[in-house]
Amino acid sequence: EADRYYTFLTRENGLMFVVAKGVRKSNARLAGHLEDYTLSQITIAKNYGPGTLAGAYTEKSYAQVRQSYQVLCALTRLRRIFLSVVQKGQRDEDLFDLMRDFFDAMDKSDPAPPSDNLFIEAVLHKLYAHLGYQFPLTSCCACGKKLHDQRNYFSPYEGGIICPLCVGRNDIKQSVVCDSNTIKMLRLINRYEFEELKKISYTQNTIRQLQVITDIVATWIMR
Repeated sequence: EADRYYTFLTRENGLMFVVAKGVRKSNARLAGHLEDYTLSQITIAKNYGPGTLAGAYTEKSYAQVRQSYQVLCALTRLRRIFLSVVQKGQRDEDLFDLMRDFFDAMDKSDPAPPSDNLFIEAVLHKLYAHLGYQFPLTSCCACGKKLHDQRNYFSPYEGGIICPLCVGRNDIKQSVVCDSNTIKMLRLINRYEFEELKKISYTQNTIRQLQVITDIVATWIMR
């Protein structure tokens, strides 16, 4: 009853599920170094099964990120999608660096990262691109013509952005609205690092459309 399973994203072994013995006890020393969304050095004893946590030391607590309930709710959505699309046990240093850079940027937000933060949608799109799911953003994936500043549509099942003419002419599967501002934001996310994205202004409508797109892509990957 005093044990607990933890999920770690590690530089050396990728995604790992590890048991921590006795960590639920009131005097457990490791518990303080195993908070959600912290950067810690850990030692794992791999005798059998998933391994047992033998030691942990916090490098960065990301207190700014973890002090907001709304941000934690948004991060719960990010974690759910992340765990559904990333396979465990595969070493991926670039993925580790991507998530570390994301939390570094979130923690530097002033005065605090908002719950609708562009960074959360940005890291999901960067995650998809890292995993090989990157969609063309300059032309219609159905007719090949250049996209115009108008209401377009997005469908991962069809390969990306679809112009309104093609949506009307074809039986497009599970498409969602994607206006010109959202397409521009997707291009900027592909081009810029998190620190550069801080300078970009955006509307709630753009964030909502980005959230719908990230959700439908996650569903498509897990199909």
